[in-house]
Amino acid sequence: MDIIAHNPYVFTLIISLTVQLIFFAFASAFRSDKVTDLSYSLTFIIISFYWLLQGDLSSARLLLSLMVIVW
Repeated sequence: MDIIAHNPYVFTLIISLTVQLIFFAFASAFRSDKVTDLSYSLTFIIISFYWLLQGDLSSARLLLSLMVIVW
C-alpha cells in the first residue's frame, strides 16, 4: 500500500479503473451502452480535481483543470 500512498500516478490509475468498473457494472446489468460518455467525462473530471488539489492552486493549474472540465 506504500506505493499507492506515495505515487500519484498509481492513485490516478486506481481512480480511473474504479470509475470505469462501476459504470461497466451498471451498463452490463442493464445491457445498455448509454453511460459510456458519462463515464469517460466523469473520469476526466475526477482526475482533474485530484491533480488540481495535489499542489499549489496557481492560476495555470486552475486554468488547465477548468479546460479539462469544460471540454
